[in-house]
Amino acid sequence: MSNDTLIPPAQQTPEARTGSRALAITLGVVGGVVILGTLGFSGLYAAMGAARPGSGEFQTLTSDVTGVSGVEINSSAGDFRVEFGNVDEAVFNGVTDGGTWTMTRHGDTLVIDSPRRWFTFGIDWNFDSTSTLVLPRSLDGVDLDVSISAGSFGAEGEFGDVSYGLSAGDFSISGSARSLDADMSAGSSMIELSGLQTASFEVAAGDLWGDLRGEGAPDEIDIDVSAGSVELQLPDVPYAMTRESVFGDISSNLDESARATRTISVELAAGDVTLTAG
Repeated sequence: MSNDTLIPPAQQTPEARTGSRALAITLGVVGGVVILGTLGFSGLYAAMGAARPGSGEFQTLTSDVTGVSGVEINSSAGDFRVEFGNVDEAVFNGVTDGGTWTMTRHGDTLVIDSPRRWFTFGIDWNFDSTSTLVLPRSLDGVDLDVSISAGSFGAEGEFGDVSYGLSAGDFSISGSARSLDADMSAGSSMIELSGLQTASFEVAAGDLWGDLRGEGAPDEIDIDVSAGSVELQLPDVPYAMTRESVFGDISSNLDESARATRTISVELAAGDVTLTAG
């Protein structure tokens, strides 16, 4: 015979019962919000998907170029191309996905801006669109300033001062220019320019390849690499070269002379810089 005494379960106090009900209500509300949020985002994704290229609207813009000495392009995504053609004014053709491209004059500068998206959740809804800017041949030698957030950019022709900032994606340019100022956060660049007097390359990360041979040789080249790689092909002439490397490798077969009038400065934190003559 057992003498164990059964102890009745302790009854919840009013405060404990109130806390349990509050917790249950809170969990129910949070669960409902998650479900509604998921359904809402799914619906938004489907709706925004309908605005992708293929269902977007084709847009054409034109502008008189009288007095224009510079072109500024700000592209957030997609594929952008600049070329010269037999036209009397600047002609832009592109695809919109709910926003609109703009082409305006700011003094002597022609400015092209991509559509502004108020909410994209980090998704590029216009990733495969193609935009083209055709410039009159009368603008040969025009300055070019480009800002690329993502996607790709390509230009071909005769330019004056060229500068670009690349956050991500691909940049390419070919032809001739007076000067080049390259600023890369990430991505890749391909440069084929002759006639440069000065060139500056600042690479935080990514890969840059350049062929600067052709008419003449640059008087001054500055290279600053935090990480990544820079490979340049240069005219076979003497250069006065200074270099500083923390981690990484600087390789050069250039004809170096302290008395040379053309200068090259290389600062490398990590990565590789390769300079090839010829």
